[in-house]
Amino acid sequence: MGKFGDAVHTRSAAPKGSAIEDDGFQLSLTTRPMAVAPSPAELNLMLEEWGYDADEFEVDPTQPMRVGGHESAAMVDGVWSYAKLRNFRFMLRRRVDADGNAFRVDVDELVKRIHKRKPAKVAPAATSAGFVIFLADWQIGKGNEAGGGSPETIDRVQAAITAKVATIKRLKPSHVVLAGMGDWVEGCTGFYDEQPTRIDLDNRQQIRTAANLLIWCVDQVIACPTVERVTVSAVPSNHGENRTGKRTTVTDMWRDNKDLQILDRVAEAMNVNPDRYGHVTTVEPANEWPEMVALQIDGMRLATHHGHLLNPKGKAVGGTHRIAVVRKWWETNIANRRGAADCDAFVVAHGHHLLIDEAGVRPVMQLPASDGGSEHFSTMTGSSSPSGCVSFLFGVHADPTGRRPWAQLEID
Repeated sequence: MGKFGDAVHTRSAAPKGSAIEDDGFQLSLTTRPMAVAPSPAELNLMLEEWGYDADEFEVDPTQPMRVGGHESAAMVDGVWSYAKLRNFRFMLRRRVDADGNAFRVDVDELVKRIHKRKPAKVAPAATSAGFVIFLADWQIGKGNEAGGGSPETIDRVQAAITAKVATIKRLKPSHVVLAGMGDWVEGCTGFYDEQPTRIDLDNRQQIRTAANLLIWCVDQVIACPTVERVTVSAVPSNHGENRTGKRTTVTDMWRDNKDLQILDRVAEAMNVNPDRYGHVTTVEPANEWPEMVALQIDGMRLATHHGHLLNPKGKAVGGTHRIAVVRKWWETNIANRRGAADCDAFVVAHGHHLLIDEAGVRPVMQLPASDGGSEHFSTMTGSSSPSGCVSFLFGVHADPTGRRPWAQLEID
């Protein structure tokens, strides 16, 4: 062996090859050492070397290329030569199809990702009031939004439920209610004109993902030692309707609804495992009032409705006026002795922003949404609202002062 600098050192180490990472949603491709950035053809060749179809992926224009570099040295005929080499890292996404539809998320990876999240550990204890967690407006399948698509929505829901488990540890309830408030899925068409080009999951994938996410929520709650009883409810919603065109519903808009279908799937899965889920009850609307659910919690009754209500002139109302429409609907419901007539509070979703009306003995609340927002809505109205998941204690033991049916209201 010669000393450093002797002519026997005629070669540098073998160059590193390319590298790839696939997290189920996007690819990260790092090139082999190169003097200049690769051409599109070279990039496609590297993708194909890793077994990916270059026709299915494109460089994500929203994420910058990253460059790393090093110097390569070799001695040839007693003279050192140096070459500056770089590797280039690209983030790639699935291409938009020929019709302009948004790229699709891998539903198998989404489902795996849901169940990887482990239950939080809590200490045992109990309280008389029920703890209600509202699962409102996930709209799984909605993509191309400022707040992200289905993967980001799942992250928000799971982070919120993890926070709720911590609250269960602190408040120590024995009864927990997972109140489904509708619009768990986005649907594919019939709600706004450009919807088919903005979804990232089709109908079947949306329902599968939402059902898995719902049972994951159940699993987090039943892992809490204080919880002796769990209620899971669902109400029909507008995005749950089976539509062929805008506002063209082709089946029973209340009873044949995707939100209830998701509840059915979860109920059937739990029914075959009574050892694990024997203390979990599912509740859907009664046939006499198929639009809403009345929940019995700690000596009081809570009415839930998705909130796609109409004003007296038959037109949907947005903004802060919605709470007046909700209260008017409830007053009419009471006058006609319908399902919500004897309830102590009324909670709706649909409006995607928090509203609370306590101008009366029995309060009304509108919930925020968990989805990523709506560019369609914001560009048309100039309005937007932060996402969030609401929870509170409910029942005769919730507020020691007796002033409200709820207490410990939190948004995660």
